[in-house]
Amino acid sequence: MKAIRFMDPGVIEYSEIPQPEIRDDEVLAQIAYAGFCATDIELLTGEMIHIKNGNTKYPIIPGHEWSGTVVAVGKNVRDFKVGDRVTSDVSLGCGECENCRQGHYNLCPNREVVGSYRNRQGVFAQYVAIPQRHLYHIPEGLSLEEAALAEPAATAMYAVTKAQIPAGAQVLVQLDGSKELLEGFLPADGEHFDDFLDDSIQAISYQGAGADNAQLDVVLFANTLTNKTNQRDEYNFISNAAWAAVLNDTGYSDVAPNAWYAEAVAAVTGQGLMNGVTSKAFGPNVTTTRGMLVTVLHRMAGEPAASASAGFADVAAGSYCAAAVDWAYEAGITSGASSTGFAPDSALTREQAVTLLCNYAEAQGLDVSAAADLSGYPDASAVSAFAQDAVAWAVDAGLLTGTGAGTLNPQGTATRAELAALLVRAEALFTAE
Repeated sequence: MKAIRFMDPGVIEYSEIPQPEIRDDEVLAQIAYAGFCATDIELLTGEMIHIKNGNTKYPIIPGHEWSGTVVAVGKNVRDFKVGDRVTSDVSLGCGECENCRQGHYNLCPNREVVGSYRNRQGVFAQYVAIPQRHLYHIPEGLSLEEAALAEPAATAMYAVTKAQIPAGAQVLVQLDGSKELLEGFLPADGEHFDDFLDDSIQAISYQGAGADNAQLDVVLFANTLTNKTNQRDEYNFISNAAWAAVLNDTGYSDVAPNAWYAEAVAAVTGQGLMNGVTSKAFGPNVTTTRGMLVTVLHRMAGEPAASASAGFADVAAGSYCAAAVDWAYEAGITSGASSTGFAPDSALTREQAVTLLCNYAEAQGLDVSAAADLSGYPDASAVSAFAQDAVAWAVDAGLLTGTGAGTLNPQGTATRAELAALLVRAEALFTAE
């Protein structure tokens, strides 16, 4: 196949090279369109951090913004067939580590990056091989040319989502890669100014007066990834889930665009509060566990560190929810399922969910004293004693609504779709407060 290769700084070669051989879980795609990024410029000049630290060596086939068509599939590929229009993630994870199992391929310690990191072949070639777990179908109505811009669109969209820009805000966007602020927009002696100039922040929120005393509600910095020394910190801001928001309503094959929970799923995954059970499935009907909700609340709080371990025997130090459980215990959000155990894998009941949310709200300084009269619900007596105040608060606040049968169903388990909807309601309440 024909390919463009960077042979040395400033040296480009267009030549014939062997076509990639696909593994059992990979597809071979024929490139239709490829974008030229600032990363590719830095690879060509030799300024790219991966070149400088030896993680990428010449020659390399660059390019990571692309669209194309599947021309061959490995024997284990099930979700794609020849003729499908596709694009892919940039960071390719091993698929086996803890970060990969949670869908954070970009944080995989063994990751490769298309067209740059560890010499993973890029898309400035006729063909590219990509694992199926990193592929996305291009929806009807979106052209191959447009789909090639999914990666930069996803990056920008995720940064805006991360900044939580409110409707109607005036926004200053600095896109030139400079670490210097545009004079007059943000006072150098303003509150929190120094906190955010740490070379690792992609997006920040700021309220205050801008140039000519114009109200500037949000300042968004979109510096390039490649001009920083601490790449890993920055990758935390670029989630693979962002692709889903660009290419589909949710990006999950098991969440229909018209499903009652679709908006909620898009919101919580876009904000990084929840991830899919796989890169392709959200698992809306999967039962939520206690460990899952505490992890979500921890993310909502900004993932603060606890000063000590909670000491629960059933929460291993390396568990996905260990840091969240330690924080929640220290903050008074949970006291555990018993004196020695948290029961992280136990199914989360509706009353447990609102109890944890109520405790979280109180820990954040919100007034949780309001209480609805539950006597109108036929199963009000089924609410456990520990949860009565929280359930009454949740009903009053509109967080907990009755079932189709007009019951509270406090002992019923909460699905991931129900949790997503509950989190959206809760976040609106917390923001309003």
